[in-house]
Amino acid sequence: MPTPGPPLPALTAVFEYLGPDITPPRLVNNIQPQFPEDLRGINVTPRPFIYTIVVDQEGNVRNLKPTRVPAPTPPYDALDRCFREAILQWRYRPAEKAGRPVAVQLTVSANVEVR
Repeated sequence: MPTPGPPLPALTAVFEYLGPDITPPRLVNNIQPQFPEDLRGINVTPRPFIYTIVVDQEGNVRNLKPTRVPAPTPPYDALDRCFREAILQWRYRPAEKAGRPVAVQLTVSANVEVR
């Protein structure tokens, strides 16, 4: 029986300086990736997964783009697909400037590590 690998990673959204007088968005629906059984307990070489998203004025995720992801080979292609599906389901309280909702760009990252 194979030795179980590390727990699969969670996703984290971070934002840098958004500009003067901008209140950052707040994640209100944090859907984590749902990994298929064949990915659970695998041992993989550490690789970062970094995406850029836009949170629009309604708090929806738009324009999901990979910034840095491993080559689309197993198992990284499946991990990438799981991360993207989860991120697209996230919902935010929108960022605000002067009390009005504004769209902002965020970075989302996960790192697959062997522990």
